[in-house]
Amino acid sequence: MKYTSQHNAKTSLLTNWRGIVTSVRTRGLMVVILGAAMLGAGAMLLPSPRGHGTHTQLGLQSCGFLTRTGYPCFGCGMTTSLAAMTHGQIVLGFQAQPFGAVVCIAVFLAVLLGAAQTVSGKNIFRTFRPRVWWIWIIVAAWAIGWAYKVAAGLAAGQYPTI
Repeated sequence: MKYTSQHNAKTSLLTNWRGIVTSVRTRGLMVVILGAAMLGAGAMLLPSPRGHGTHTQLGLQSCGFLTRTGYPCFGCGMTTSLAAMTHGQIVLGFQAQPFGAVVCIAVFLAVLLGAAQTVSGKNIFRTFRPRVWWIWIIVAAWAIGWAYKVAAGLAAGQYPTI
């Protein structure tokens, strides 16, 4: 993605690769709104002490992979981790899914930075340039979190469930 900036006397504008112009403050506000929505959703849920299954409070079905194999899928524990972290249950958040806990912390920091950008009008995220290799880092971190969840569950006798 290539971003250019146009400076105006009243506001700083950014043009993204599609040619859509938005103000720096608007982009900061979008980060705040989206991040706060995610954290707010987590805060409304009660984290499951089992380390997975919190998403069923949203009307979603239980994990089919866990039901069929007895082992958690890559996504198992993500919602529980978010809910636990937003309730201040840091240990449960990391036990449920370490990657989910890290994502929750990253979203919280992004909300703070987005709020600062909204208030100040300074382009705080200007150095944020997504790269393809980030995908590999994210997938690797997620896989490590899942491997930890499975290993800890095996050691505790939690898995397999069938």
